[in-house]
Amino acid sequence: MAIDAVMGSTGVKDRLSIHKEVDTYSLEEVQIYPFTPSIIQNSFFVTAYSFFEYSFRKFCEIIVTDHSAFKRKLSDMDKVYQYHSLVLNIIPISQPVISEDWKRLVMYREIRNIIVHHNSIVPGNTTSKTKLALALDTHIDPDNLTLIKISNNMIKEVLDVGLRFLLNLIELYFESYPEGIFSDNFNS
Repeated sequence: MAIDAVMGSTGVKDRLSIHKEVDTYSLEEVQIYPFTPSIIQNSFFVTAYSFFEYSFRKFCEIIVTDHSAFKRKLSDMDKVYQYHSLVLNIIPISQPVISEDWKRLVMYREIRNIIVHHNSIVPGNTTSKTKLALALDTHIDPDNLTLIKISNNMIKEVLDVGLRFLLNLIELYFESYPEGIFSDNFNS
C-alpha cells in the first residue's frame, strides 16, 4: 500500500504502465504434462539422496571432532566417497549389512547423478549393475534404456537404506569407542 501511495503521488505508475492486468489461473486450468509426475518423483529421489549425503557428512564431522589425525582431512572433503574412506580409517567396518547398504547407496548416487546431470536419461557409461537394477524395478524400459521414472518405493528405499547405514555406523562407532565421540581410545 505504501508503494502504491508513493507511486501514485509521483505519477510513476502511469509513466511505467504498471497498471496492466496480471493473468491468474485456477488449478483446473493449469496444463499438467504427461512427464510432470516423473519430474516430481525424480526430484523427491534427489532430495532423499541429498538428505542422506548431508546426514553422512554431519556424522563424519561429529566423529572427527576429537580424532585429531582426521580433523584437517574432513575440511577438504566434498564427496560421499571421501566420507566413506574417512569412516573406514576410524571405524573397522566389517559388518556385511553396512557393506551391502554402501553398495546400494553407491548405485543410488549414480541414479541421482543421471537425474541431475543427464536430465533423467540413462547415458551409455552407466554401470551395468545400475541399469539392471533400474530395469528389474521397472524404473526404465529394459529394451529402451532411456528416461528414468522413479517410484515411491525407490524413494522410500533410499531413505530406509540411508537411515539403516547411518544407524549401523553409529552403533559400530560406539562399540569401537565406548568412551564416546571425544575419545581416540579404540576398543578392539
